[in-house]
Amino acid sequence: MSKLKYHQQLTDLIYHGLLHLYFHIANNRRFVPIHTRNEILIKWLKPKLKSPKYKAVKSDIKALMTIARKKGGNLEERFTAIQIINEEHKSRFTQADDLYILLTDLYEKHDFPSQLTNSAGNTYESGIIYMAPSEIETGFDDNSNQIRPLEFFVSSGEVEAVIQAIHTHGGYDCEILRTDNDYTYVSLTKLTTSKAT
Repeated sequence: MSKLKYHQQLTDLIYHGLLHLYFHIANNRRFVPIHTRNEILIKWLKPKLKSPKYKAVKSDIKALMTIARKKGGNLEERFTAIQIINEEHKSRFTQADDLYILLTDLYEKHDFPSQLTNSAGNTYESGIIYMAPSEIETGFDDNSNQIRPLEFFVSSGEVEAVIQAIHTHGGYDCEILRTDNDYTYVSLTKLTTSKAT
């Protein structure tokens, strides 16, 4: 398991847990004491133990539930502290990391795997996003910042779904460059005003 996958799952868990708690608090006209807040978060966390989506942070979920059950435990405070640490960690991501996160997201959420092309065999399958190794080598500077749009191709019948998935992810813009036989070539540009998550 990569550190990046762990970070993504923990960030997602904490973000959605705090949202869940704050919606409960907003819908309650009375003050919600800490022990009730802990109960709300425990009830929300329990099903996450069995979810494959949070497999990498299963032990963290157990530890968080233990904190909430202890006398004087404040799970909301712990969630907030973890969120601050995660934001600091996220700020150190490079644009190359952002590309990896995008490609992982396209595979895990939209079922579009990605592969580097090879010069030996030029057999390509539909449903796969292809990029030449030279795009990666020349598309980033020494600090892993994207310095030019990256070109990839995908089967023409799936290009609109891939572009929509990239726009849903955020942080990137796409432009169709050309269609060659059954494949469409697309330019991928990193937006500087948005950071991928």
